[in-house]
Amino acid sequence: MNKKEQARKNRRKGRRTENRLNDILGMVRGGLYGGEDGFDEHFSVEIKGRKTYAGQRFMDQAIKNNKNDKIPIYVVHIVNTKYDNSHVCIRLKDWLKLMEAIDWKKVKQTSK
Repeated sequence: MNKKEQARKNRRKGRRTENRLNDILGMVRGGLYGGEDGFDEHFSVEIKGRKTYAGQRFMDQAIKNNKNDKIPIYVVHIVNTKYDNSHVCIRLKDWLKLMEAIDWKKVKQTSK
């Protein structure tokens, strides 16, 4: 497979991932080539599909150390940056539970 075919294949795979996750999240698929991957009134979403992800080890540790059936998250702080720029990561299934708990669809409808 040449580079052009591989690039086309990768773009198709990326679109499938974006479409699927935007559907699950209730987002609108954004523009191509540099725009946001998904959005709604409150969120701008960047979607990445990876074969491996270093953060998986962090989530595995958060799950392992989880007590009393709480929602596991992990926070990544980059040294020499402001703490309020740290990243908070949560599993999609837990994010969806949170959105359901705050009745996110109702929030989205009333904010239009």
